[in-house]
Amino acid sequence: MWRQVRALRDAAVGRLLAPLSSVPVAGVRLVLRHPLIDPAMRYLIARGWEREDVPLLARLVRPGDVVLECGAGIGFLGLQALRLGAACWVGVEAHEGLLALIRTNFARNGHPPPRLIHAALAPRDGPVRFHQSRRLWSSSRLRARADAETVEVPGLTLTSLRRRLAREGIRPTLLVLDVEGAEVEVEPAALEGIDRLLVEVHPRIVGAQAVARWLNALATCGFETVARRRETLALWRRPAQA
Repeated sequence: MWRQVRALRDAAVGRLLAPLSSVPVAGVRLVLRHPLIDPAMRYLIARGWEREDVPLLARLVRPGDVVLECGAGIGFLGLQALRLGAACWVGVEAHEGLLALIRTNFARNGHPPPRLIHAALAPRDGPVRFHQSRRLWSSSRLRARADAETVEVPGLTLTSLRRRLAREGIRPTLLVLDVEGAEVEVEPAALEGIDRLLVEVHPRIVGAQAVARWLNALATCGFETVARRRETLALWRRPAQA
């Protein structure tokens, strides 16, 4: 019942916001007029989108960082990383339509088009099925909502992504993961050379035990949680003991 009421509220307020082309959120501007932004999403963006994650990101970003974000969404955290001093941001996004929206948001904030890769993070390279939800923030490779359209997209492991970027001279120092459960498929060995990580975990998709096992594996490799907001964690790797 409450979900239905909330959906009606979001849509109604979103329609009232239709005259606005963009809104400020935590120091950047986000576009409201776009074919993929329905009234409910328009309301969520205007309300602040993922601004509660910004303090966690601020704990991790250092001047000159190269940030790789898997599950780039609308580019909000990428814009925040640059605002916080990162030198470069690369976005990986499975929903092909969102790539144009990311470019629009970057242009609205005075940035050149970012390096974007259309792919889903996967345990192996090759085409994968991706469940593209009408609620963009719920699209997932691992879970299909009732309103989702299943499409085929390129699948890449984190290791393959990093090799591709290395050939372009891009070597990430900070990784951001919001991949609707696929984070637990990332092997700790694939994080070599990355000492900071911002990740949203999804126990409702993959189960609490899978999340706990993955976080324990990261801890074994020296990562520790330095800040947390609900299911989003900021981690950094302890320096190796001499």
